[in-house]
Amino acid sequence: MTKYLKPIRIPDHVWHSAPARAALRARDVGAILRLIQQHTGASQHHLATVTGIPQGRLSEIMNGRRTVTALDVFERIADGLRMPDHARVMMGLAPRHWQPSPKGSQGSRETQ
Repeated sequence: MTKYLKPIRIPDHVWHSAPARAALRARDVGAILRLIQQHTGASQHHLATVTGIPQGRLSEIMNGRRTVTALDVFERIADGLRMPDHARVMMGLAPRHWQPSPKGSQGSRETQ
């Protein structure tokens, strides 16, 4: 297996940092990718491979020449980075590991 097929291991503290929280809330994918690169040393090629975004386009996003607006691209990036649920929600995406509310609590929904 080549190193670019391996997932990028992002320490949990990165997702909890103030810069990451601000970037997630703003959906600033370029800032998120730069933070990941800063904390992991991942190359643009590796980031492009795990997110499924062509390296040239990823470079444009990271350098602020292109912005991400399509929901499917946000999802692909979150999936490729193995973004934890709290970070996904902060970015406005659904969590991957949804957990229902305890039975009888407000807001719980059951299938009908």
